[in-house]
Amino acid sequence: MRHWGQRWIALAIVIAGLALLGPAAASARTSRSALQRLGLAASDQGLPLVFPLRADVAGLERFAGQVSTVGSPLYGRYEPISVLARRFGASLGDRQRVTQFLHRAGATRVRIDPTGLFAAATLTVGRVTRMFGASLSRFHTARSGQYVAPTGTPQLPAALRGAVTGVVGLNTKPITAQPAGRMASGAAFPRTESRFRTDQTPSGYQHRTGTPAGCAAGQADRGFTPNQYLDAYGYSPLHALGINGQGERVSLIEIDGFRYSDVRT
Repeated sequence: MRHWGQRWIALAIVIAGLALLGPAAASARTSRSALQRLGLAASDQGLPLVFPLRADVAGLERFAGQVSTVGSPLYGRYEPISVLARRFGASLGDRQRVTQFLHRAGATRVRIDPTGLFAAATLTVGRVTRMFGASLSRFHTARSGQYVAPTGTPQLPAALRGAVTGVVGLNTKPITAQPAGRMASGAAFPRTESRFRTDQTPSGYQHRTGTPAGCAAGQADRGFTPNQYLDAYGYSPLHALGINGQGERVSLIEIDGFRYSDVRT
């Protein structure tokens, strides 16, 4: 079970991600009374896109269930990501076909994820419009701020059909709305970089909850104290029962706001 946490985090993210990567990019669906269309998006604006690849997702889900189910012959027999990618990821032919097409289309930062389940690339709005046959406009709502979304129905290029199941990233509307007045005083870098900005407050920098017990240095820092983690995840009752987690490894999958500079660093 060596590197259990690292392998299982990656596998769990893959499975969770596939549930979010729908068959096509969503269009701008929001209340018309609150929606403002600001005009066409700048043609040179870069959009980071994700292309889910044709893969054995059902087989991956079965394997995940088997290795995590007590009594299964495969229980605890975890595999590294490289092995899972060969078993369940896209074929080498499909990977090459997709990356070659994206390079020819003028995409940058083209790569196949180590899981073999999706390709990633950055394309300008102008190239996206030509590739998918749909214009992209800028929209604004009071809850979501400004974002880019297609004004028509994007069509997957014929060259990608059969190897790619959809595209994610044509709609940059934040998943969560920006809460008002929730930013803690002194919190650092409340927004992402301007070219990837979603105008939402990253909740990792909002007001802290939980019991702020700990040393003075910990409380003065911008991070979180151990007690705050214990309270946030409900571990305190377990500690009261004498269950402290010795010898166990626990993986936590977080979906939260982020700063692009953090990811780049």
